[in-house]
Amino acid sequence: MTEISVPLGHGSYVRSRADMAEYPLINRFFEQNPANADEQTALIERPALVELLEAGDGTGRRLYTEPGFSGGDMFHVSGTELYKHHMETNRTITTTQIVGVIDNDPYAPDMAATDQYLWITDGVTLQYTNGTAALTTVATPDNIPFVSLDVFNGYVLCVQNDSDRFYWIQPGAVVVDPLDFATAERFPDKILQVRVVGDEFWLLGERSIEVWRATGNGDDPFQRIEGRAFNFGVFGGSGVRMKDTSVLLVAHDGTVFNIAGTPTPISNPSVAERTRNAIKTAYDNNLP
Repeated sequence: MTEISVPLGHGSYVRSRADMAEYPLINRFFEQNPANADEQTALIERPALVELLEAGDGTGRRLYTEPGFSGGDMFHVSGTELYKHHMETNRTITTTQIVGVIDNDPYAPDMAATDQYLWITDGVTLQYTNGTAALTTVATPDNIPFVSLDVFNGYVLCVQNDSDRFYWIQPGAVVVDPLDFATAERFPDKILQVRVVGDEFWLLGERSIEVWRATGNGDDPFQRIEGRAFNFGVFGGSGVRMKDTSVLLVAHDGTVFNIAGTPTPISNPSVAERTRNAIKTAYDNNLP
């Protein structure tokens, strides 16, 4: 009997246009495995976050952790409630609720942390906590809402909702100075997210991406890097930082990019097609 090696697939694949059979990959991820003498690959099961299942009655809207804040505790938004999950030395999980309300359910809030505070915006209200105390609301210029946050060199970057403008909160401060703002320069499109990558931060817009850096000037702390702009937009909320070295995002056409210096597409046509269909469904049904 002749043995036939059936290689492991690296991911899900389906192309409806070609009328091809779907190849599903459910709850697993691909990695290299030198112990597999034939394919040198393995599919590893993703563990479930079972410790979080009993926290809150609402839909899970965001998970966030920052090693430099609150000992690396995980913060979890369930419905309109914020929870902190702390792992004890015996690896049991202690869960406590942070007093306060995170509005705009079911849309996902954005979170960022300095060494002192966890900042959170739900697209309506900007708030912060030291990880134990109740959420405190921050007054914003003209009560404008913020849609995205990140921390860069101690500054809290705050993207104004439905705008090409972003503000910043000075290191150690808990108020927004109305004069501390800048505007995206490449196109007059809306900024959807800000994400820090190393010693730069990326303004992810509807039609363009801009890269900014620090200037060392306290009166004008940031400026756009010439020649580091890209003429494609992103799907709002899709940018995820990976270990401070790159950001994964979904472009407006469904292509998944890894940006680390320059954007590099990492998805195949199957992923792009399925993502486009999901984006269209979300827009058609006014989903978050």
